[in-house]
Amino acid sequence: MGTCRSLLLPAAVAALLILHGCGGTNRTTNPFPEVAPPGTVVRSAKARNTAPVVSAADMAALAAGNREFACALYQRLARGDGNLVFSPLSISTALAMAYAGARGDTATQLADALHFRLPAERLHAAFNRLDLSLEPTGADGGKQLTLNVLNALWTQQGWSYLDSFLDTLSVNYDAGMHEMDFANDRESARQAINQWVSEATEGRIPELIPAGALDESVRMILTNAIYFRAYWASQFDEAATRDQAFHRLDGTQVTVKMMHQTQSLGYRRGDGYRAVSLPYFADKQSMVVVLPDEGAFGRVSDAVDGDWVAALRAGLEATPVDLGFPRFEFAASASLADVLQALGATDAFSAERADFSGITGHRDLYIQQVRHKAFISVNEKWTEAAGATDVEFGETSVPMAEPVTVDRPFIFFIVDNGTGAVLFVGRVLDPTA
Repeated sequence: MGTCRSLLLPAAVAALLILHGCGGTNRTTNPFPEVAPPGTVVRSAKARNTAPVVSAADMAALAAGNREFACALYQRLARGDGNLVFSPLSISTALAMAYAGARGDTATQLADALHFRLPAERLHAAFNRLDLSLEPTGADGGKQLTLNVLNALWTQQGWSYLDSFLDTLSVNYDAGMHEMDFANDRESARQAINQWVSEATEGRIPELIPAGALDESVRMILTNAIYFRAYWASQFDEAATRDQAFHRLDGTQVTVKMMHQTQSLGYRRGDGYRAVSLPYFADKQSMVVVLPDEGAFGRVSDAVDGDWVAALRAGLEATPVDLGFPRFEFAASASLADVLQALGATDAFSAERADFSGITGHRDLYIQQVRHKAFISVNEKWTEAAGATDVEFGETSVPMAEPVTVDRPFIFFIVDNGTGAVLFVGRVLDPTA
């Protein structure tokens, strides 16, 4: 992370962590070229490890934890109304960087909430390995696959941070540090960070930090940005797209642009649902669409957890499918502070109990708020998704084709086929909303 590169699915994600507190200075410096690098840039003398040794078991544990966290978050966020999309990978990567500085019960609770199952050193190495594994190869088709992944720190001039913390972020997340003047010119710092995020996400996240969001206590911000776009392995013929009814949960219907194709796709008939897997170019990622039977959306949605998703993907079998799939585009946002506390990370949000002493050497930081925004667009050629996370710290035989017309609310997962990591999760209750 920290470099721009091309991969597959069109999606943009940005994660932001804002920390507040008090401190001094001292750290190793050296130039760090990045997207729109404002201010003085410093970083650990240790370069990113581009060949981390990570066992298959550790990668499997990271992917399993990612699925569990994705589904736990889905269950909480799905209690709201309307369409939903978020990036569990963006959120967990941003919080993994904060976790590098957590200690004691704060670290234990964060690990439990995020479903981190590896010791810290192996966890960060596994995140590094996962990011490197997402890099496209020369055979991945240039503009057919695009993925930009970037991390950075934004710190108050004159503050000091432990070398061990900066080393972890540099070695495993390729994150450099931009020294800013949050104390005296927060608006310039906000605009610089937003510009960095906007460029990293191809303009899909133009304003991650809203006006007035930074106060005088801000001392450090961690950002993660991802832009992810992929062409379908088999694109839909635009001539086959036609107006068709989509039936909402309340019994009403809307007219959508329904795309059509007949292909051999991963397919499964499960308990109360049908599922299809739509591969993207080069088959590195795919979108798994879960279409609950009529009247079964709530039951199927409630069943979603990490094991359920793993079993679903394992049960997909190549089947001729006559697919109807709606074009859709929407954005969603959520406040995650209460959700993360409900998942068990309570001390991190307490000025009295939080322990992020692994960042500065002092227990002077706690998380005040976590926000997430995401965007997704699906059309005949590709999928594009974008997301942003803001974590604010305060001081303290040729058979008949199976017909599958996605004309009622559905759930989707965008997954990395090689690792099983869940990149995006969502549901569509109304494609026209």
